[in-house]
Amino acid sequence: MTLEYVLKQHGLTPGVDVEVYDHIQFNLMAGAFEGGLGDYTTLFEPTASLFQKEGKGYIVSSIGLSSGEVPYTTFMVSQERIKNEPEFVEAFVRAIYRAQKWVQTASNSEIAKAMLPFFPDADEATLELVAQSYRESDAWMTDPVMTEDSFKRLQDIIESSGELKARLELTDVVDNSFAIKVMKDIG
Repeated sequence: MTLEYVLKQHGLTPGVDVEVYDHIQFNLMAGAFEGGLGDYTTLFEPTASLFQKEGKGYIVSSIGLSSGEVPYTTFMVSQERIKNEPEFVEAFVRAIYRAQKWVQTASNSEIAKAMLPFFPDADEATLELVAQSYRESDAWMTDPVMTEDSFKRLQDIIESSGELKARLELTDVVDNSFAIKVMKDIG
């Protein structure tokens, strides 16, 4: 969806000016591209960097840089859990915020070492490049508060794809109160 949104923002119409294969499961995109399907593909890190390192392709652009801030990774919890276990929710948000603060101050090497167990196919040097790339593109949020602007852009992207039936207010679906409290507590 985000790629199509970016293409449209640059005056290209998917299906007219450019063909976008949207029938391939995202985790299969690398294999499909490697097998000869398409001229470009979108890949998450560290897959993109590994692909480049192995000579299978080149990183030419960042969809995230082109789209503007999008709340890509979000965490959801039921209203029941918020009501019955607010301490759990607060502890979870506190852990996220501490991780966000750590990423802002840690070196690329420290971040790579922390990521290594989660990406067994990647080496530390590649993950260090990924950390550097994410830092340079300002991909990591500095706090857990979802902004009106990023929520609006997310809805713009979904609406542009034809998948959004009705727009919502941020406060209808997002509770930033835990994030705000944790940020005040931690500083």
